[in-house]
Amino acid sequence: MNKKPMQRKSAKYKMGFALKTIGGESSEALSREYKVGVAEIEKWKSQFLNGCLAYLNIRTDTSKEKNTSKPRPQLAEWRWKVFAAAP
Repeated sequence: MNKKPMQRKSAKYKMGFALKTIGGESSEALSREYKVGVAEIEKWKSQFLNGCLAYLNIRTDTSKEKNTSKPRPQLAEWRWKVFAAAP
């Protein structure tokens, strides 16, 4: 058998596919171009969106001592990544 050992894909690699599909590229076209299964790309997209939703549903401490007027750095970074990937 000449099968290559299955390599683990990084989170950034998977996120790139998720953002491309959210941006309008078809999973089928990405699958052909990068030799990745359509089902796998759709799974990564779903996991990405579920993770974003879970992150947005996190309740933050709204006490007076904490300044909640500024966005958290991680959220600002996610916004930048999502908008940078948009067509």
